[in-house]
Amino acid sequence: MTNSPPQASPEFPTRRGRRIADVARNRLEGPRREGILPSLSADRRIPTCHIESRCAGAQGRQNAFPPKLSLRVKPLKHQRVTRFFPWKAAPRIWAALVAVVCATAFATGGDTAAEDNDALIEEIVVVATAPDDRSGMPAAKLPYASQAADADQVDRSLSLDLSDFLERTFTSVSLNDAQNNPLQPDLQYRGYTASPLLGLAQGIAVHVNGARFNEPLGDTVNWDLMPVTAIHSVQLMGGANPAFGLNTLGGALSLRMKDGFRSPGMGLEAWGGSHGRRVVAADVGGNRAVGSGALAYHIGAHGFDEDGWRDLSASSAANAFGSVGWRGARSEMHLRAHRATSDLLGNGAVPVELLALDRKAIFTAPDRTENTMTMLSLDASRELSDGIQVAANLFHRSGGADAFNGDAS
Repeated sequence: MTNSPPQASPEFPTRRGRRIADVARNRLEGPRREGILPSLSADRRIPTCHIESRCAGAQGRQNAFPPKLSLRVKPLKHQRVTRFFPWKAAPRIWAALVAVVCATAFATGGDTAAEDNDALIEEIVVVATAPDDRSGMPAAKLPYASQAADADQVDRSLSLDLSDFLERTFTSVSLNDAQNNPLQPDLQYRGYTASPLLGLAQGIAVHVNGARFNEPLGDTVNWDLMPVTAIHSVQLMGGANPAFGLNTLGGALSLRMKDGFRSPGMGLEAWGGSHGRRVVAADVGGNRAVGSGALAYHIGAHGFDEDGWRDLSASSAANAFGSVGWRGARSEMHLRAHRATSDLLGNGAVPVELLALDRKAIFTAPDRTENTMTMLSLDASRELSDGIQVAANLFHRSGGADAFNGDAS
């Protein structure tokens, strides 16, 4: 006699089968009661499933443990159900709201336009100062750090060149003699440099009577081409200032040269020092009335020469300058000329073993730099009314530099 396990009826499942069927039914009916899933309709048009449970055990022992249980889920045919997702419709809703608001604002804007035009608005006047010493405003009221000096201070300092005067007189200025020549220092101002060394990062613009003095190649500054005898005033302005052109990152140096109106008289200067240093400078200027205006003239020369404290280190520089000017009731005009030449030697580093034998010795020679410059400028100004002045300048500047050195590095 074969013992076949009895088949449990779907209507009357075993205890474990009923428990599993109840769990499956609760998982479907729970969300349906909370409104998450739609309720089942009578004609079953909403997709649902049919659960069957079967439990089999030994014959005559339907509650044997553990029973063999199988659960089958039969999905019914699915039909299309339309669902609404609010988050997908949000962009369209917002677009519609924006369109309504814009239309409303456009409709009401035309009515209030005339009222806005008639409303009194506070008037704000911004007054800027000219970026040089001609503005007449005290330095404490300028929107940038400014230091200035006149011709008397420059003459009394007995400085070798302009960079030497700036280091002695102005704050935050230091020199670095990287070229081993007294007329070729690196001027540092608040971390920015003006130097004759090509390739060094330059950050200071130099202007002479409104004309740019930096070299076209590399924005270098040759201090040997600017005699201190010809300077009427010097002003150092800190900070970046686009009014002075390109590369004005750390500051600008503005120079005004002497003329017969501002520096009349005659001057002669000669002095010397150790290592064969000799300096000679002379200038003369004056003015006289002609008709309804006045004419002025100024000429000068400056010479520098030294043997140097090392072998083969002699240097020399020569400058000649002159100007003629005319001044009327409200107008002024000046024509200037400047010629400069230099022959500079500055030899490089020396091994300490060689210095121990001779402090004047050099290791490689020569290290020569020859600079030339010719500059012509015409500047004019006119006062249109009290406090309003128009100025313009035209200049031509040509120069050259020849360099030769035997340094291995």
